[in-house]
Amino acid sequence: MVRPARRRLLVTSSTMYRFWEHKDFNASCYFDVESIVGGTFEDGERAITRNIFDNSQPCDIMVIMGINNMSKGQAVEDIFQE
Repeated sequence: MVRPARRRLLVTSSTMYRFWEHKDFNASCYFDVESIVGGTFEDGERAITRNIFDNSQPCDIMVIMGINNMSKGQAVEDIFQE
């Protein structure tokens, strides 16, 4: 699979850890994964800042996080403000 000119990135916590190993997974395009085990929204924001905004390449980002914020007792309103 060829890496496209526009970078595709999935930023996730342990929610999606190693999903690509599932027997039914079949990617139709190339994308990078930044998986932060135990990660919160704040951790995801740092990963995006470190990996994306320091790079001039255009990027599409999907973020799947929040479970670890809630398991730490953080209110939904506070998660969105973070």
